[in-house]
Amino acid sequence: HAVALLGLDDVRRLVLAVAVIDLASDGKSRGIDVRAYWKHSIATAASATAIARVLLPAVSNDAFIAGLLHDIGKLVLMVHHPEEFCKVVALVEKHGCNMIEAEREVFEFHHAMVGAALCQRWGFPPILADAVRYHHAPMSCDRGWQLPAVVGMGDTVAYATLVGSGGNVRLPPCNEAVVKALGLKANNIERIFSETFIEIKKAEVFFEMID
Repeated sequence: HAVALLGLDDVRRLVLAVAVIDLASDGKSRGIDVRAYWKHSIATAASATAIARVLLPAVSNDAFIAGLLHDIGKLVLMVHHPEEFCKVVALVEKHGCNMIEAEREVFEFHHAMVGAALCQRWGFPPILADAVRYHHAPMSCDRGWQLPAVVGMGDTVAYATLVGSGGNVRLPPCNEAVVKALGLKANNIERIFSETFIEIKKAEVFFEMID
């Protein structure tokens, strides 16, 4: 089922990515609940797929895997810098800021940068590394804003579904430039949410991997 959803090459790469779960099996005590993190990532993948299908079909083939890996840098920071990462989580919980702001304060860099570097090291195509790197700032991506925008908007929609958690305690605001670039209208929103939940249902195989 995973091969049918993603394709063989992406499943091969994903085996390596999912192995991070084992490295971070005690993640809750070091800052975030890893299972909630992966559920949020799956919801983001599902939402990105729905958004791409409705608004940007040209990137729909890459939307799921890009959404699934969009926050992988958070796990890297948690595993390799657990004390500092706990400080990030504490800042988020105390001040209500988003993760990327707290990461900049503690590390002077952020999870999207780390995640993109990891994607490059793992041999993912540049379009996927760019989607991970720029999902918080899609219009800054020189090689194309489309997939980063789909993933970034997918991230916001995923928080709204309340499926899992990426660590933020507040719903991230929509990027107005991204909304405009995507051509997102009120009449698209209901369809996007409907298709997001359909995609989440289709992705049950991944929920089974983490439960």
